[in-house]
Amino acid sequence: MRHMLALVIALLALVAPAKADEAMVRAFMEDWIEEQGGAAEETDMAIGFVDLDYDRVDEAIVLLSGQYWCGSGGCDALVLRSNANGYDIIMESSVTRAPIGVLGTSSNGFRDLFVQIGGGGLPAGPVAMRFDGAAYPSNPTADGEDLPEGFKGKVVIPAAD
Repeated sequence: MRHMLALVIALLALVAPAKADEAMVRAFMEDWIEEQGGAAEETDMAIGFVDLDYDRVDEAIVLLSGQYWCGSGGCDALVLRSNANGYDIIMESSVTRAPIGVLGTSSNGFRDLFVQIGGGGLPAGPVAMRFDGAAYPSNPTADGEDLPEGFKGKVVIPAAD
């Protein structure tokens, strides 16, 4: 029985999606923030993990906040995909608000995202962000697609209380 349990645990480890390391994501983002001219110590980050490209390795979704990253329409959000040297940025989006999550649909091999928009004179509401083969859109207010009321999705980064 013990051998069977050990085998089951070993098999689960093989089929379970790999989770990105939050400390590594934070370190990458702190360097990136400094490269952009921001101050990492003055920046808050909400980080969520989800497999967007069906490779069983989680991508990281990062929502930045702080005066350098936010305006009346929202804040900057990024999606990081791991590579051999760290991360590729496959979304760098402005005017984004939480909640941020995934839809049940996909485009060009990546799950579609949803984000909240609003502020800056725009009505609030959720929009879909679809991968174009190279990246997700950089501006959800201009490039996002309105979602119907009651749409289904899984929240990755919840709205702040």
